[in-house]
Amino acid sequence: MQIVSSPIVELKKAAVALGQGNMTARVKKGTILFRDEIADLKDTFNSMANQIASHQMILEHKVGISIVFLMKTLSVSHTHQAASLVNSAMF
Repeated sequence: MQIVSSPIVELKKAAVALGQGNMTARVKKGTILFRDEIADLKDTFNSMANQIASHQMILEHKVGISIVFLMKTLSVSHTHQAASLVNSAMF
């Protein structure tokens, strides 16, 4: 039973780690001699983990761009408000 439970335990640990935010969590590939459903499940898990990590990187990049845009917008807005105050004080 150890032959079957060990890969399942490994898969569970990797799934928990991925769920906790460890985007590098992967399972070891089995040997070519033992190509079975467990090996296919490991491959599928690793593929899913790669896709999740890729999507997270894309989202983080988009958030970074949004933050820069908002900071520039706020900066311009404050500059315009200050200019308006100066102009109204002068006239």
